[in-house]
Amino acid sequence: MKELINLHHLDVSGTKIEEMPVQMGRLKSLRTLTTFVVGKSTGSGIRELREFPQLRGKLSILKLQNVVDARDALQANMKHKKDLKELEFSWGAEDANDSQKEKDVLDKLQPCVNLEKLTIRFYGGTNFPNWLGDLSFSNIQVVHLSDCSYCWSLPSVGRLSALKELCIERMKFVKTIGVEFYGRNGAYLTQPFQSLEKLKFREMPEWEEWVPSGSASGGEYGPDFPRLQELILNNCPKLKGSMPCELPWLKKLIVSRCEVLHDGMAITTTTNSLNYKSLEELKIEDKAPVPT
Repeated sequence: MKELINLHHLDVSGTKIEEMPVQMGRLKSLRTLTTFVVGKSTGSGIRELREFPQLRGKLSILKLQNVVDARDALQANMKHKKDLKELEFSWGAEDANDSQKEKDVLDKLQPCVNLEKLTIRFYGGTNFPNWLGDLSFSNIQVVHLSDCSYCWSLPSVGRLSALKELCIERMKFVKTIGVEFYGRNGAYLTQPFQSLEKLKFREMPEWEEWVPSGSASGGEYGPDFPRLQELILNNCPKLKGSMPCELPWLKKLIVSRCEVLHDGMAITTTTNSLNYKSLEELKIEDKAPVPT
């Protein structure tokens, strides 16, 4: 394959490729590459991506656990691939061997601010790098965080002004979702989640508390989710307490296998007394079993 120096498009999606062929970097004319599977051997590592400045569209980078040195991730030069619109970063499903290295790798894979969709799977760091939630990423519309099992907290995605869809699932160490989620602190006080329309939490076994940002009652900066239309909570068995108290645009609410809202008074309070006046579809299903 290394001889195909004029190749513009390479689609390996749906294959069982274990790592990229050696010297992939010689294909300097590539415009689209669906998947890059990081190899351990010289010539198939993540540094090969530095040779593809013209990549566009969607790229999935898999088996990031094979990155030997975090500095190699910086050599991939993701920050300057201006035409990439969708990115997936994925590690192996096995337990992380070096949590700090995985954080360093993700930090150095910071993409261009033109990105519109980001997926992170099986990340083994204990927290996310600062670039995820940085104000400069004003084009990101979709974020999926899945199986990031060692993270204790969520990134400040409330700062992403164009974010429309957020899905968070199987983050088993997260117990509290608080002010860091909204991005509200002394340095950033404007409206969080300005554009968010769909919010999904799935399979969060230790999540107990959902803390508002501090002005959810419609204070100086308005509600926490001013445009949210769809909220799905699935299999969060320890989540109790109140829901966000003001969701003026909410049309669809589904709560399944969660403690929250299974008290009849809570349902009445949430749907009537609070600002859920646009609600069209409500499903409360399958009360979670009591943890033993």
